[in-house]
Amino acid sequence: MATLMENTIAAVARTCPAYMGLTAGRHTRMMLACARRFLSQIAFFTVPLPDRQSGVDCSAARGIARRFDLEYEPLTWKEPTSSDIQDWLYRTGTCVAGRTLRTVRTLRGLDPNRGILSGALGAVGEAVWWHKGDLKGGYLSLRDLLARAGMPAMPELLIRAKKWLDELPTKNLYTILDFLHFEQRLGAWVGPQEYGHVSGRFIISPFCHRRIMQLKLTLPVQVRLRDRLPVELLRSRWPELLQFPFNGNTTMKRALMASRRAGARVLALSRRMPISLDAHVSPVDLPIYGSRSRIGSTSVRPI
Repeated sequence: MATLMENTIAAVARTCPAYMGLTAGRHTRMMLACARRFLSQIAFFTVPLPDRQSGVDCSAARGIARRFDLEYEPLTWKEPTSSDIQDWLYRTGTCVAGRTLRTVRTLRGLDPNRGILSGALGAVGEAVWWHKGDLKGGYLSLRDLLARAGMPAMPELLIRAKKWLDELPTKNLYTILDFLHFEQRLGAWVGPQEYGHVSGRFIISPFCHRRIMQLKLTLPVQVRLRDRLPVELLRSRWPELLQFPFNGNTTMKRALMASRRAGARVLALSRRMPISLDAHVSPVDLPIYGSRSRIGSTSVRPI
C-alpha cells in the first residue's frame, strides 16, 4: 500500500509542484511518510478553522514542519461569503456542507499553479460505524443499520435500506458495514467535495486507488479494529513521525463514539415511531443480515 501511495505522489511531484495538507490526523501523516523522497516538490498547509480541532491540527503541523524542515505555508482564515457558499453548493450538488464548505475562501490563498494532494478516502476500511459487539458476529436489523448512519427509521428509509441490502452480493456483517460507510458516506459526501475545490491546478488523493481500497477492506478484522495500519506504515517509511501524537483517540474509536451516541439517539427515536405507515413496510424490521464469515470471503460490487 505504501508503495502504491508513493507512486501516485511521485507522479504528481514529477508533473508540477504540489501542496499537501498536514494535520494531527493519521491520514495526512501517512501521506507525509510516503512523500519523504519528494519533499522538495511539496509545500504543506493547514486550514486554520476557528475551532478547537483546528487548533490541535495547526499546532501539530507546525511542530512537524519545524522538526523536519518542511516547507510550510501558514494560511489566514477567511469566512466564506454568501456567494462562496452558493457557488460551493452548486458545484457539489448540495451534498457537502459543514467544516469543509467553510474552508473554500481560505484555500484561495494557495498558489493556483500547484496541484493538491488530499487525504480523501483515507478512511476506507477503518471500521467506521462498527460496534465492539460486532466482533461476535450476529445480525444487523434495518433499524440498527440506519441508526449507525445517523438516520431515523422512517418508512421510506426502511424501504430503501432493505433494497440496498438486498442488492449487496454478501451477507458478511463486516462487509455490509464497510459498504454502508463507503457508499452512504464516502461516496455521497467525500467524493463530491472534489468538485468544490476549483482554485488549484488539480486535486488528487493517493488513497483513491482501487488496489489500496481492496487491501484496506481485506485487512484482518483485529488489525482494523485496533487501527494498526497507520502505525505500521509509519514504522516502515518514516518512524520518527510517530514521535508526534495524533489528534485524540484512534480514527476508529472516535468514529465509534460518535456513531454510538448518534445511533443510540436515532434508534431510541425510531423505536417510538410506528414501524410503517403501510402494510408493505412491516417485514423490513426483521433482523435479516449478518454472519461471522471471514471478511473478504464474498465478492463485492465494483467500485
